[in-house]
Amino acid sequence: MKISVDTDEIKLIAGEAGKLLISKETEVELAKLLDLQVQIELAIKQAEAIIQEKGLVLNPSFKSVEGDLIKASYRAYGQKFYLEEDKLDQVPTEFYTKEITTKYKPNTDTIEKWTENNGGLPVGISAPVRVKRVTISLKKNATKED
Repeated sequence: MKISVDTDEIKLIAGEAGKLLISKETEVELAKLLDLQVQIELAIKQAEAIIQEKGLVLNPSFKSVEGDLIKASYRAYGQKFYLEEDKLDQVPTEFYTKEITTKYKPNTDTIEKWTENNGGLPVGISAPVRVKRVTISLKKNATKED
């Protein structure tokens, strides 16, 4: 697979009144980049599947393979054991720990209404700095233009 991108072809044109307009050419180039991203992610998943298959054939205890530039690791994800809650009375206590947690979640709508009416945040509530950024994505019905 050969991939080349001319980033000079990606140009955004700012319009009047602070509106951001994207030219048709820019939209086409961005759509190409997003399509390439999908293709690259698919190619990586395919490579991972091949490495897994070949590694397990060579060694059923395969854990990783390393080159000069990459390392491919084969490992399990997720929780290793689960407690069967309906049989918990039969499980020796040394096989588990009991955790009690309480989680408090702010009621955003109520806090926003209070803030609008009172001009500030209630005691005990703070608002972190939230970073904004632009994200672009292909529409589901987008067609490739080659």
